[in-house]
Amino acid sequence: MDFLYRSIHMEQKKWETATQMTIEEDMNVPDVKGDCITILLKDAALHVGETRVGRDQVVIKGCLQHQILYETGEGGRLEQLTGEIPFEEILNVNGATPGDLALAKGIIEDFKVSMINTRKIAIQSVVMLRVCMHQLMEEEWTDDVVNCGADMEKRCETKDVLQLCQKKSDVFRVKEEVELPGGYPAMQNILWKHVSLGNLETRPMDGKVSLKGELNCYFIYMAQGVSQTVKMLTKKVPFHGLIECSGCQNDMIVSVMPMLNQCTVEIKPDFDGEDRVLYLEAALDLMIRIYSEEKLALLQDIYSTSQEVVPEEKIVHAPILHIGGEGKCKVKQTHRLKEGTPRALQILHTSGTVFPDRENWENGILHLMGSVQVQVLYLTGEEEMPYAVTECIVPYSLEMEGNMGDKAEMMWEKPVIFVEPRVEQMDASLVDSEEMELKGIVSFAVLVLNCEKQKCVGGAQCNPLDTVKFAALPGMVVCFADKETPLWEFGKRYYMPMEEMKRLNNMTADTLKAGESMLLVKGSKL
Repeated sequence: MDFLYRSIHMEQKKWETATQMTIEEDMNVPDVKGDCITILLKDAALHVGETRVGRDQVVIKGCLQHQILYETGEGGRLEQLTGEIPFEEILNVNGATPGDLALAKGIIEDFKVSMINTRKIAIQSVVMLRVCMHQLMEEEWTDDVVNCGADMEKRCETKDVLQLCQKKSDVFRVKEEVELPGGYPAMQNILWKHVSLGNLETRPMDGKVSLKGELNCYFIYMAQGVSQTVKMLTKKVPFHGLIECSGCQNDMIVSVMPMLNQCTVEIKPDFDGEDRVLYLEAALDLMIRIYSEEKLALLQDIYSTSQEVVPEEKIVHAPILHIGGEGKCKVKQTHRLKEGTPRALQILHTSGTVFPDRENWENGILHLMGSVQVQVLYLTGEEEMPYAVTECIVPYSLEMEGNMGDKAEMMWEKPVIFVEPRVEQMDASLVDSEEMELKGIVSFAVLVLNCEKQKCVGGAQCNPLDTVKFAALPGMVVCFADKETPLWEFGKRYYMPMEEMKRLNNMTADTLKAGESMLLVKGSKL
């Protein structure tokens, strides 16, 4: 008797941990810049650099990059401050060993900028660091038994199996030039840039993964000339390209978790030598997983009509993709300016930052909750302080229903959840000078994984037929089913081949329904 096996490739969670930390620093305004009278816009990005795994600990190094736009009070003059705050954090992790390939992710939960005085600014951010180690594992399924004789009966069940074919991290670089529209003055220097990932579409191809998306860009710049007027430019920058991915086929399932990393913008001259071109270079960090869906047989039981066969039970795991893809939710809120705040004449720019609160998996549904911190830059109509910013918190909530497979017992009580949220779109429109309506779309790249526990035959012991037990069975019997019962149970109990049971009773189904009866002949060879 020989058992045949198939290898199943899956991703297994080895360990994970998280910690919350505060990053803060006081920043002096350089002597060449004017006094800070009013802080207008603020933005921050967390970059995780080196991740070093030791014995039961992980060291994470990175930096918090920030930019601030403020008003000097000199007739609408704006200034920009940029900088970065380095950090190093040690996390204790039971089970971590040198050589583990850890994946670290930083989430900004809060970011505050406040004035200490006109020449010093306080920066404070609350950050959540999450680090995990997922290893690739291979498990053998028993899918058949051969060389076992004609008297051996076997029960196989076909299962939908998700095979992990490829997992890789890659960087897709976007390099584009944005030219100023006609009528816009040439640029002297950039005061503010805000670049975010908008819509993103991915598609598997043979040996490649196709990407198609756009970057939402907003720039504030100082124009050349004596007047040095402030100009603003909004642009959607499309991009597309291919990522090499060996083993990928166009009928496979692709999961891409994107994260917009470093983005630089430079002023370049056009063909006439005027500074009218913005050269944009952005790095899109990608975690790519490629899956194939296969139907595989799983050997679940065996018996013989001429000997005693004792199967050895084995627990295997069937990878299941609960959720894989994009989720979107719309957000909407009316916002009224606080009393004492300058009234709004015209909205210039609206941006939002996602602050996740909860990722909860319950009864096959993923609940995503959090908020979007919205900044609205607008014109006031005042000569000395023509610009103002208002901020508000817009909550979001999204439910995504997952594929639950056969609803079998799962390997992990809580599945592995990966979520990358981003603000795809955020707009504001004036209702009147004191009230505005906010509308936006929050997108989520989501991956929820688990493994179903399945029983199969791992081996078997074969012994001579128990003649005493066999003789005690009635030679012929009519069985009644009080509930739906597989024919397999009757055949195994009476040493009767499955096909003979069906032929004797003129049946095609594999089960006997409640209230039905059938004739059985012990060890029949009709």
